[in-house]
Amino acid sequence: GKPGVVMSIAAERDGPVWLGTRAGLAQFRDSRFQAYTTDVWGTAGVRILERVAQQGVPALAFDREGSLWFGTQLDGLGRLRRAPLLNVTGGPAAERDVDVRTLLEDAHGSMWLGTARDVRRLDNDGATIYALPDGFAADAVVEVADGTLLVGSLNGLYTLRSGRLEPSRMLGKTPPSISVLFRDSNRDVWVGTRTAGLYRYAGGTLTHFGSRNGLLGDQVRAIAEDSRGNLWVGTRGGGVTCMRPSTPRQAQGRPDLRRATTGSGRGEPAEPRSWQFTTFGPNDGLAGPDAQ
Repeated sequence: GKPGVVMSIAAERDGPVWLGTRAGLAQFRDSRFQAYTTDVWGTAGVRILERVAQQGVPALAFDREGSLWFGTQLDGLGRLRRAPLLNVTGGPAAERDVDVRTLLEDAHGSMWLGTARDVRRLDNDGATIYALPDGFAADAVVEVADGTLLVGSLNGLYTLRSGRLEPSRMLGKTPPSISVLFRDSNRDVWVGTRTAGLYRYAGGTLTHFGSRNGLLGDQVRAIAEDSRGNLWVGTRGGGVTCMRPSTPRQAQGRPDLRRATTGSGRGEPAEPRSWQFTTFGPNDGLAGPDAQ
């Protein structure tokens, strides 16, 4: 079946690209998008997945154990792994209607949640909550090479320092509204925006990509990297674009794609001369042009 509107993307190591859609989970296999509605790892999670299929999945991430974490719009956080399918709120036990926007596993193994109200760090000691200035939602989070956490919102970009979120100048004094943040296997930071396309921050240099030079749209909603170093970009009003570097980037070892929102490759980056763009729309299995 067709997956519907795409809201998030994560790439499994040596496996398929996963999609979070408005109709639940989906996979990209055999050059087609396929809805994922059953737990093929043999556990009793069908009821949870059936409920997830009735709401949006705006956040996906793989952890170092290979579990797929997914954030929903109504039921908080879920985890799909080679064991029972788990569901947790990511906050106080009595809390309901947790709107999870994005997920990230950091270098220490803690899971970060961006929600409609705040940023949360989930570890063995429970949840630590950080409020965004002016009450904006935390729509995107990423850990940069030095361990600093960046948070993107409708109001721009923030840095978490000493337990407080402060405005970041990475994108200039007046940054665009941010929808997604991603760190690739070469430790470059990619910034997806709501109206201004895609930015890549590498070695202190900012590069812009938009609908005029290859993307299917300028409202970026999801980013992931596959095992070949290709970047998958979901846009609203266009579809999914696969960006292939024309010059292979030099990295020692094989990229670990289980942490799709952070990357974990090592080695010095080599700047590609250009990028090749392959686009996917309704004729390739998408239910429509909106990869939200």
